[in-house]
Amino acid sequence: MATNNTPGHRFPLVGALRGLALGRVALGVAALAAPRALTRTVGVGSGPELTYLTRIFGARAIALGLGYLTAPREELSRWQRLGLLVDVLDTAHGCAHVARGDVPRRAAVAMATLTGGYMLIGAARLVGDLQANCCGRGTATCGGGPRREAREGNSHAVVTDMGMAGPAVSRF
Repeated sequence: MATNNTPGHRFPLVGALRGLALGRVALGVAALAAPRALTRTVGVGSGPELTYLTRIFGARAIALGLGYLTAPREELSRWQRLGLLVDVLDTAHGCAHVARGDVPRRAAVAMATLTGGYMLIGAARLVGDLQANCCGRGTATCGGGPRREAREGNSHAVVTDMGMAGPAVSRF
């Protein structure tokens, strides 16, 4: 099994993201192996439908965790961003349930807190990646930096740094 845990990995938050991926796998295994115990732990009742949905959640968590842990270095950002997308959606839905009060509060708060923590670490990494992409391209500043011209093959491009959104490229 290939892993991305090369010594000296110089990207920020790599240890935290690796820990999150391991946590996803552990939570996924728990959801598959003991769905009723997991739902009781977070304060939700059980039933066949919930057991089934908990196992679906477990399979998704394992897939995301193993995807990140086994991805080659050049694919890590894709897996990290997929995990972030899932965490943003899960956290938003968890917060909505907390606000509506239609799920036991303890359960909704616990799950929204868990996914929210994952989301914050993933978002911090994304911001760092975007800043590195912006600032690492020879411009003096990030966010509204100077225009510069770049040659790309036989075409000519003007690159304008656009801050967090990354560079915008106009071809002519």
